[in-house]
Order: sequence, then structure tokens, then C-alpha cells
Amino acid sequence: MIVVWPAALLDLTMRSPADPERSALMPQKWGYYGDHGIFFWVSVISIASGLWLIGAFVDRRIAKSKGRH
Repeated sequence: MIVVWPAALLDLTMRSPADPERSALMPQKWGYYGDHGIFFWVSVISIASGLWLIGAFVDRRIAKSKGRH
């Protein structure tokens, strides 16, 4: 979970209060390895998307400060 902590935090915030033990991002139908594989790929996509958004924001801020558009 440390490697994919942003996705783990997202999962914790998306969990139902009625069933806090059940993961929102990890399915329960393809067995242990299949379920964890799905969680891993969802984590990779969400972390990569978040990093891309942060990079785009920083890039726009730098370009704006240098006077380029």
C-alpha cells in the first residue's frame, strides 16, 4: 500500500460508511491475483493522471511567469 498510497487514500475516501472493510477500487470477483492486478492498474492510471495534472499546472505557471502563453 505504501507504493500506491495516493490510490489507497482515494480508496479509503470512496469506501461506503455502511461497509468500510470493502475496498471501492478492488473488485471481489476474479480471485486474489486478478483483484489485486485490477487494483494495481487502477492505481497506476490514477497516480500517472495525478502527476500529469500537477506537471501541466506547474508548466502553465512557469510559462505564465516568463510571459509566454
